[in-house]
Amino acid sequence: MKRLSTFSLCMALLSGSILFAVEAQTYPSRTVRVVVAYPPGGPTDLVGVAEPKRSPLMPDSPTVAEAGVPGFESSAWFGYFGPGAMPRELHVRLASEMTRIMQGADLQNRILGLGAVPLWTTPDQFADYFREESIRYARIIKEAGIKLD
Repeated sequence: MKRLSTFSLCMALLSGSILFAVEAQTYPSRTVRVVVAYPPGGPTDLVGVAEPKRSPLMPDSPTVAEAGVPGFESSAWFGYFGPGAMPRELHVRLASEMTRIMQGADLQNRILGLGAVPLWTTPDQFADYFREESIRYARIIKEAGIKLD
């Protein structure tokens, strides 16, 4: 799998080289990850937003799962990691400071302005999520027979 420019992606859709794509779309002046389908000989169509829940930026657009592909989810996320031997006191202090920063209105609005939905979890919740995502993608990679070039 390789990353295409928006132009190349559109050309691949129009030529029938690919039948669908996950792409970031601007709507209105905000970016949201969506899945677009282009059946050969037909118009492009928004399948849905790739997030697990409807986007507050596009509330009338279904999720891909709601549109008929159960279990489909593709979310972008950011997290921070530290060394495994990090002292617990430092871990607690970093988590506390990051929570304070992430919950500030300025940062929340800036994240929304980038087309993302701000979500903050505890370090334990993030560790669980990261573990689940690692297992999920390892299964997908194995089942699809994906190999590194």
